[in-house]
This record gives sequence, C-alpha cells and structure tokens, in this order.
Amino acid sequence: MLQKYGLRSEKCFEGWNISHPQVVQKIHQEYIKIGADVILTNTFGANRIKLSSFDRENNILKINEIAVNIAKRAINKEINSGKRIFIADFVGPTGKILESYGDLKVSEAYKSYKEQAVVLEKAGIDLIILETFYDFEKIRATLKAVKENIDLMVSALMIFDKNLKTIYGVDPKRAVIVLENKGTDGVGTNCGTGPEVLYKVLKIMKKESKTYLMVEPNAGCLNWLKIK
Repeated sequence: MLQKYGLRSEKCFEGWNISHPQVVQKIHQEYIKIGADVILTNTFGANRIKLSSFDRENNILKINEIAVNIAKRAINKEINSGKRIFIADFVGPTGKILESYGDLKVSEAYKSYKEQAVVLEKAGIDLIILETFYDFEKIRATLKAVKENIDLMVSALMIFDKNLKTIYGVDPKRAVIVLENKGTDGVGTNCGTGPEVLYKVLKIMKKESKTYLMVEPNAGCLNWLKIK
C-alpha cells in the first residue's frame, strides 16, 4: 500500500511516519472503511538494528510514537456506532542473521526488541504481532523480549516454504509447541509462498495449538483463509 502511494522499495518504510503521515493515516482509514477490526502500525522495521541500515536509529522513539498516533487519528476519523478498533504493533526481523549463523548476538536482538516494545506500549497499542520470522532462535528471542517487558497480548507468526518448513528446517508443529511453551498468546503464519501453503500450515497448526491462530497474506494473496 505504501508503494502504491509512491514509496520506493529500497527506502525506509517506517520513515514515512515522519515524512508522509497523511499517507499512512489514509491507508489506515481505507482498511477501517472496509471493515477492519484491527489495524497495523507502520512499525515493521522500526527497531534500532533495522533502522540503523537507513541511518535512522536515532529516530526510533519518534518513528514508533508517531506510528501509533497516526493509527489513533485514523480511528478517530472513521469510527462510528461505537465500534472498537484495535491497534496492533507490527514487528518484523532486524534484517541481520542471529548467531551462530551470523554476527547478531541474541542479547543485542533482545535489547533492540525490548526497546521498541516498551515505546509502543507507552504509546497505547493494544497488541503486538511478530511476523515474517523464519529464524526460530530470533523469534524466540523477540517473544522473550516482549513478554518479559510489557503486559500485552503477543502473536508470533513464521514463514514456511513449499516443504512446510522454515529455511532453517522448523515445521509448523514444532513452531506451535515451542512458541506456546514460551508464552505466546497466538501463533500463525504470514506471506511465504501463497494461499495454498498458508492453508496447509494453518491446518497443521490447528491440530496442535491451544491458543489463537492467525494468518496474514502478502500482497500476492490478499484473501483471508478459513481453516475447516
């Protein structure tokens, strides 16, 4: 949606909270108008590590706070009949590979996500969605950072390929068991390789999960899936 309004893919998406707040708000309002009960803040890469790749790490507080305020303004603009619209924080990977495959230390990832989560809770979000994770260790570190430092509902979503595994070999069953044992309030999958894979993954997760299930499509598969 941001690209539809002119954002180039190589730019910092979250920077538009500062430079183009009216566009971000317009997108939120479009989703509310068609019936969304939850809107996602423009904060997918708004952690210190990811922002540093755009030299925007010093804007972390401002970017996250403005993102929530933009969502609140959109809700106030569109709300009617007393309907409650929830604000979900949209948290994604740092863009760096975690040890032992890469250089990013678990402690650094934990610190970065803790910082972002605390800012967002103070700004007034209702829940957090961790998504587009394929690294099992990273999503566990992220979940730990969030659950230990704020008191909000958290859902953890991972990406699976056509073999129904992450690129590190984690299958949906194991993901559900481990993430729920670590305290997630919801599990699921997003993006990946299209609706057929999402459907298969969610069917497996449904058999194992004792909590909420969630699925988010990417720009190429925009239909929500019903798990039968």
